[in-house]
Amino acid sequence: MYQSVVSPPSRRNGERRSRIAIPLGMDVLDAAYHTAHEYPGGVPAVAQRMAVSANTLQHKVSLNNDTHHLSLREAVAMQEVTGDTRILHAMAGSLGYACVSLHVDGEGSTLEQVMQMAQEFGEVLGSVNGAVADGRVTPNEMLECERQAAELIAALNGVLGVVRSMMPKAPAV
Repeated sequence: MYQSVVSPPSRRNGERRSRIAIPLGMDVLDAAYHTAHEYPGGVPAVAQRMAVSANTLQHKVSLNNDTHHLSLREAVAMQEVTGDTRILHAMAGSLGYACVSLHVDGEGSTLEQVMQMAQEFGEVLGSVNGAVADGRVTPNEMLECERQAAELIAALNGVLGVVRSMMPKAPAV
């Protein structure tokens, strides 16, 4: 089972809707390891963008090293430079929460965003229908319903972003 994340527009490389597949229940240490190693150029590229030693970062994200630890600030910086928020989602998941991006760009039309939201609502209804069809809801079915609901909330944020972008700008003081 995977959790889908709608990335902020600045991290999408021009794509309308990119996703990062995150195995549900991924440990934060696994998330940090994969964030650093799966970035193009791997740990050295991430370290360079973070302005830290590649060797030290390698030790901090190693699953077999107990002497070096990634600080919270470093974890945030690594997610900012890579655009990969697996650490955030792993932390939230371990505490029983899900993350929804508040970074809406106001791109597209209101109708386009409303249609996307309607599609996501349909997917929520489909997952709920599938989960309750046999009168028994499994943990995986519940996770799928929650994932679909999070995507609906993200789509609603997209609608609000388009509407917000149409507001007059405050005059400069």
